[in-house]
Amino acid sequence: MLGLAAFGGAGKKPVAAPKPVITPGIKAAKQALDAGTFALAARLYAAQVEAELLEPTPSWVQLSFLYNELGLALNNAAQYDKALEYYRKSLAIKLKQLGPDHPSVATSYNNMALVYYAKKDLAKAKEYMGKAYAIRLKKLGPNHPHTKSSKADLDFLNK
Repeated sequence: MLGLAAFGGAGKKPVAAPKPVITPGIKAAKQALDAGTFALAARLYAAQVEAELLEPTPSWVQLSFLYNELGLALNNAAQYDKALEYYRKSLAIKLKQLGPDHPSVATSYNNMALVYYAKKDLAKAKEYMGKAYAIRLKKLGPNHPHTKSSKADLDFLNK
């Protein structure tokens, strides 16, 4: 179980988070991630983070996206503590820019739950999946696929 869901679609139609600009570097990192070369993907995403931080006015949208993707690559590389570090950075930006009840915040909680599950910290996995589920239920409704996925994951964790 424990899927990696995003947000959007039917239901109560929350305001969508702005979309990042997909640069050639991001495309290369995504290709590495898809190919299963997680260490390379992490290095490429980290380079994109550094480039964004060097911008005169770094984009919160880009940084949040890049931190999330870097977390995903690190999670897949079994570097769980580093993955959590970047998921937390992405979450902090989303909380500030989108508010605590945005479905994109739920995605961050979901991702963190997956890391805690991989670390075999079931209490934390349940806590974060519960947060993801609560937001999705409130903002997307009970019949949305991402709400159902979070509910199924939470039920799995509670067994």
